[in-house]
Amino acid sequence: GVMAQMADGSKEKITADYTMLACGGLGGIYKHSTNYRHITGDALAIAKNHGIRLEHIDYIQIHPTTLYSEKPGRRFLISESVRGEGAILLNKEGNRFVNELLPRDLLTKEVHKQMAIDDMPYVRLSMAPIPKETIISHFPNIYKRCLEEGYDCTKEPIPVVPAQHYFMGGIWVDYELMTSIKGLYAIGEANFSDHGANRLGASALMQGLADGYFVLPYTIQNYLADQITVPRFSTDLPEFAAAEKAVQEKIDWMMNIKGKKSVDSIHKELGHIMWEYVGMGRTKESLTTALAKLKEVRKTFWSDLRIPGEANELNVELEKAIRLADFIEIGELMAYDALNREESCGGHFRTEHQTEEGEALRHDDKFMYVSCWEYQGEDKDPVML
Repeated sequence: GVMAQMADGSKEKITADYTMLACGGLGGIYKHSTNYRHITGDALAIAKNHGIRLEHIDYIQIHPTTLYSEKPGRRFLISESVRGEGAILLNKEGNRFVNELLPRDLLTKEVHKQMAIDDMPYVRLSMAPIPKETIISHFPNIYKRCLEEGYDCTKEPIPVVPAQHYFMGGIWVDYELMTSIKGLYAIGEANFSDHGANRLGASALMQGLADGYFVLPYTIQNYLADQITVPRFSTDLPEFAAAEKAVQEKIDWMMNIKGKKSVDSIHKELGHIMWEYVGMGRTKESLTTALAKLKEVRKTFWSDLRIPGEANELNVELEKAIRLADFIEIGELMAYDALNREESCGGHFRTEHQTEEGEALRHDDKFMYVSCWEYQGEDKDPVML
């Protein structure tokens, strides 16, 4: 069953024969992401809080080139097809510094390295080698968006920065997309099922199509076939009352903090920590630092948060705060997972574990397993199953 908040702010108890989580990934946790800010890992938070298994949540894909902006919100993707047409990446002196056709993870690493050398929050992408007519005809949306941001990409280089793009990890599911709780399914980017440690381009669209059209309609029938004699349960059960009480207590606590920090300011700090320490080129030191900083963010949230408005109405700031509380704990769990996996593999790159050529160095003898984590409660370290 589900406890839902309706459009007028009221809460409603809903029962169902089965429940499906299709909440997407967690891009909103990062400072730079091609995802919308409301993609906040809701499914992961639900799973974490109910002891449902999570799997490989350290596997994050970062796209090497998105349009840099100081504005809040998602980053606009500058497709690799632009680089395929001949666009080149430049450092702050205007010199080319990398082979632009490297795989995403390797190119991301080189861009990040150059940003550190230049002490700049971006590098520049020049489309000078591409004819103006080709830019306008082949990449009209990119051309239009650059103009909106104040850049004419047919005449000048544009600032680009890597950004979180896809989440390969997620909720553990079996071959029928059922989670570790019977009757609860997770599909799409919310689950860990198809992509392994790194995702190939366009395969996320394939997963959405396969999960929703070809898999679930049949596997749900398999589950329901055994439930036909099971009576529909009532919303008067004590479990519903306990869930409602817990939610209301959480809301009351948040509303009564009456501190000085807005939800957005704490979210911004979280995004900065995740980007700087649990993003590209992770190290044992950076991940340990991240865990310490995330604990401070959690402390600030629960002691100095300010939510305007009332709880008994549709309050967007309250909704954001509830999500942010879960987000902070998901961030901690991601850092734990990345710290535990002392190797480089796909979307998880530890700089201490790379070959002389800078390639990912795996340690299959130690880490050829699925890392499933189970939440143990507040102020307790998660446990790997």
